[in-house]
Amino acid sequence: MVRILVVLLAVATLTLLAGCSENKNTATISDKSANAVRVLTKEERSDDFDQLLKIFKNFYGPYQLKEKNLKISIEKLVQEFKEKSLVAQTDEEFMSYVMQFGATLHDGHVQFVIEHSASNILRYRIPILLTPIEGKAIVGDVDKELSSVYKIAVGDEVIAIDGKTPSEIMAIGAKYRHAGRDLTDTHFHMAMGTSRLSYMTDLIPKSPLAAIKFKTASSEQTVTVEIPWQTEKYVSNLDNLVKQASPFNLALDLSVPYVDDFNSQVNGHRGQMGQVNPVFLTPEVLKKYNFIKVYPSDAARLKFGLAEKETPPIYAALYKFSGKTILLVRQATYHPEDFKPALYMKAYMALISEYQDLADVLVLDQTHNPGGSYCAEFYNLFANEGDVQSVEDVRADRKWINDLYVNWPAEEGPTGNPWELKLIQSWGRIVEKAYDEGRFLSEPFPLFVGTNYATRKEANWKKPMLVLIDELAGSCGDMFPMLVKANKRAQLFGQNTMGLGGNVEQVGQLNNSRIQVKLTRGLFHPYRADGAYVPSDLIENNGVAPDIEYAHTVKDFRAGYVDYVKAFSEKAVEQIK
Repeated sequence: MVRILVVLLAVATLTLLAGCSENKNTATISDKSANAVRVLTKEERSDDFDQLLKIFKNFYGPYQLKEKNLKISIEKLVQEFKEKSLVAQTDEEFMSYVMQFGATLHDGHVQFVIEHSASNILRYRIPILLTPIEGKAIVGDVDKELSSVYKIAVGDEVIAIDGKTPSEIMAIGAKYRHAGRDLTDTHFHMAMGTSRLSYMTDLIPKSPLAAIKFKTASSEQTVTVEIPWQTEKYVSNLDNLVKQASPFNLALDLSVPYVDDFNSQVNGHRGQMGQVNPVFLTPEVLKKYNFIKVYPSDAARLKFGLAEKETPPIYAALYKFSGKTILLVRQATYHPEDFKPALYMKAYMALISEYQDLADVLVLDQTHNPGGSYCAEFYNLFANEGDVQSVEDVRADRKWINDLYVNWPAEEGPTGNPWELKLIQSWGRIVEKAYDEGRFLSEPFPLFVGTNYATRKEANWKKPMLVLIDELAGSCGDMFPMLVKANKRAQLFGQNTMGLGGNVEQVGQLNNSRIQVKLTRGLFHPYRADGAYVPSDLIENNGVAPDIEYAHTVKDFRAGYVDYVKAFSEKAVEQIK
């Protein structure tokens, strides 16, 4: 009787908390939409899979690469999942097969965005983020109100959810999503333990309450609690669905598609991708290393043309280590939504100009970076004379030709730089030549900055540097360290990046289910003057390996990353000659 009262009290408390939270569109697991549409027919599902294959054949840049490296036939895979979908009983089951097909390609840029379904259920969620450390499912963050009710805390280890171990849940989740490399996948698959999209039909909760068994970090005590699932409807994700693509850098997008799902697991969680502050900026680190947060002066800002209200948020700090002064600068994302990349570039130049003389070495934190559009331009802040830039072999199709000849110049407008307009159209001629000759991919060209070689900026970091990378840096977050490594500009510290190797864009929408299809449109790699490219040059599924490998430990995570900062600071100081 006591246990029943405790559970009822907990459910009532969480219901009240959910009503007071930012997300007003939660419901119980048994809720059904009053406005539900009918389930897709067999014929509609068949037509959508046929359309899906045509889209991949026409627009998917790594099509041939995937078939060769994975030893698969994309056409046969589509047919297999199509046949399974024909006996699906729900929209979610049909969408499950679409997602499973995408996962077989091991391409983190292949993304199917679902706008709606007959059930109108987006996902089932408990606001706890699980993160993989040393093979364990560690609570990376947790909703504060939930934590106060159930006494589950950051650093605790989750042992089981509804009788399944995190490893068992991850094995099921692997059917639905692959980012490109196994280490990255462990993060997204582990997060599925407490965030289950409705198309993950094998993971749909069977009860309104989840039985979570965990071991406390403080006492090693094993505890089991029952926490209610929150059911989120598609309308709750409307802001993300209608969000306009960034107008910056034309239509080019090199960003990780899973960011919204990952970051929304716990509101404002400490391990979010793309956040301004470093993940390791904890009270323990601040106390131990006495970071002094710094900004460029008004004079430096004025020098690089920043107006009073043009204040891109960039975390930077100075601190002493082994008698040397380290400048720590965060590069959080290459897809800013508050200021244009050009303003961020000016702000970074102001920082470099202001603090280069004061610091002995730069630590550039590019961990948890979800990519974007201006990473190649960003590299020019650190380039040496003669450094190469990034190029891309794009799918030789009429969409690229139209974009480069017509659409992108139109976006530049009549006031656009005439030289840049001619440059863009010259790329169109490269793609058109490949198209006319029946080749699958074009010759490589510098789509990102317009030149095969780096162009050093007015403010250019000339001193030693160390670049922090990890498995949650992808796409443009792959490209920047790729250039650092190709040019031997600095040492890379951390873990292998994601391996998302081309720009991504929406290329179609399935007629019946209205699933948006976003695909990788080409393959990027560093420029080689001799043209002797090798498979290892490609970022796709390779990512960028660190020069100095470092893996987080549970002990250090619980201690606030103090050992991590010590480790990279030691290596940074070693760069000083």
